[in-house]
Amino acid sequence: FWACNQKHQQLWLLPCSDISPALHPVVGNKALYMNSWRARLILVFTRPTKMSGFCKLQGFCFSLMPHALDGQHALIAGGSGEMGFYSARALVDVGCRVSLLARGSEGLTTAATRLINEVDGDVQTVTADLTHPATIRRAVDHAIDGFGKLDIVVYALRDDVYGAYDQLDPARVQMSMNNLLIGAGNLMAATLPAMQAAGHGHVVFVLGQDAMRGRPLSTANCMILHGLVGMMRALAREVAESGVVVNAISAGLLDTDRLAVEIDQIVAHTRRDRSAVRADLAAGNPQRRLIAPTEVGEVLQWLTDPGNRAVTGQVISVDGGELS
Repeated sequence: FWACNQKHQQLWLLPCSDISPALHPVVGNKALYMNSWRARLILVFTRPTKMSGFCKLQGFCFSLMPHALDGQHALIAGGSGEMGFYSARALVDVGCRVSLLARGSEGLTTAATRLINEVDGDVQTVTADLTHPATIRRAVDHAIDGFGKLDIVVYALRDDVYGAYDQLDPARVQMSMNNLLIGAGNLMAATLPAMQAAGHGHVVFVLGQDAMRGRPLSTANCMILHGLVGMMRALAREVAESGVVVNAISAGLLDTDRLAVEIDQIVAHTRRDRSAVRADLAAGNPQRRLIAPTEVGEVLQWLTDPGNRAVTGQVISVDGGELS
């Protein structure tokens, strides 16, 4: 962050691109978050010297401050899935206690173990079938018993249905609607009343781009995800007076392990160059790149910050401008 010429006792401030992010606590107004703590380095200078124009370093102070989300309890529905994991990681990284929720325990255990190993946060798992309200209530009660009242609910389930509109299996479409739409409604009914009574809380739906556009061979997906956006907007209006805010994130194509496997399959099937396949996948993004999951996580941190009370009923696109 700084370099000092001992001979002339002068200090140069270096641009953050010249150093490791792990070494600079503050650049401008940006702070480095270390789990639940925010580090700040305060430098004290003398007036610039007439000879060189440089300032001399008189002293410095290093302080740690808790993040605004430190100690908040977040319930992540879809916690065993990829987007659920990255959502949980973003919140654990700033000090949230996280309850991962999914239908089965196997994937949850894997996700929780990975979170604890990578971030060393407070993580627990609960299981529920979102199509059955009684199991959701038991899971929510169990989560509250472990980490206290809920402050944040993140809905990050996926159940994609693709195919031509006239060749879709009605039973499969109905199953996806039950899992996603009905399940989301059941989860909101089990969690929002307590938030309303407390006078605060944040709900975020983490969705794909089919929530905001139409796409060939994705009729069922678009129908269901558009329904979730409608639910989000209606809920935001219904609970606004209580202090609870409800939003959604529409994520572009993410550079994840799941996508890497899909790229491997394309390469094996077509024998095309891997970099060319990645470039084709990223071509829809005006920035010509894939979206890092951490970028979605940073927006999630912002939307769930206790200071965010006015942004509600909105869909925030994290896609490099693809849907602009």
